[in-house]
Amino acid sequence: MTFAPLTSLRSALTPLLLALVAAGCASVPDAAPKPADMPAAYKHAEAAPAIATPIDAAWWVSFGDPTLATLIERATRDNTDIAEAAARLAQARALLGEARSQQLPQIGADATLERGRDGLGTPTQSQASLGLGASFEVDLFGRLAGNTSAAALDAQGRAALFGAARVAVQSAVAQTYLALRATEREQRLVADTTAAYRDTLALTERRFSAGDVAELDVERIRGELAATEAETQALARSRATLENALATLVGSAPAPFTLGDASATTLALPAVPAGLPSELLRRRADIVAAEFDLQAAQVRLGVARSAWFPSLALTAGGGVASTDLSELLTRG
Repeated sequence: MTFAPLTSLRSALTPLLLALVAAGCASVPDAAPKPADMPAAYKHAEAAPAIATPIDAAWWVSFGDPTLATLIERATRDNTDIAEAAARLAQARALLGEARSQQLPQIGADATLERGRDGLGTPTQSQASLGLGASFEVDLFGRLAGNTSAAALDAQGRAALFGAARVAVQSAVAQTYLALRATEREQRLVADTTAAYRDTLALTERRFSAGDVAELDVERIRGELAATEAETQALARSRATLENALATLVGSAPAPFTLGDASATTLALPAVPAGLPSELLRRRADIVAAEFDLQAAQVRLGVARSAWFPSLALTAGGGVASTDLSELLTRG
């Protein structure tokens, strides 16, 4: 039996190793999935109407209510959900900075001071040491770059979710405020109805005393008056609930928060065109965030596959030691 020389075996394995490395690099998927081919329009779709005016970022100004504008500005500044989304965005950006730092050389230093003791526990001569080390990982298979790309996509997704949280809170403030103003209008209407029933009851009681109407008519008016008074109390509870919800949205405690009656306020409801194009869906922040999350997952899949391959790190270190601390600090 004959054995091949070591040099020929090495020359035979080198192309195989290079082929495996190339195959591993090719197996890492792209950062973003290839978008599907979408038609320009549906076969039987009508032409989408154009938006007459662009959507303003401060869309609540179009209602013409300064109280609503003030409430939305307070909610944008003090709402806890928005603050939580901002904190998550800051965390994602911090993780992005950490991922970027992993691609740079890592430098560390350490200092120690040891006190020697003999067998009886008596202190002997001390020794101080100072060390400095550096390391750098060569990103052969794109693991560090993939982590940085995924962290950047996460940060973009958290930025989109921050925008989504802000829009959701702003719309919730507007809906709650409009519901409260509608409840106030209903309260005024029911108050007028209650006053009319009281006048009718007084007139019916006088007619009953004169013998013009039966007692049944008086009881019927009393029942209708009691029903409207109960509705008045229900509307008062509903307004209080809406006011407490509005206080929570703007980041205030319900007890000190009060919203005065705005009987003279006239809301200018903006005109919304019918049949808005589906292109508006691409402007939704939650959909944008979902796209970033999908791309980040694709990148992390490639990073996970790159873990099958070896890593190459370059390290260097040095230090000094001395029994005299002053001598240690003057060395160099």
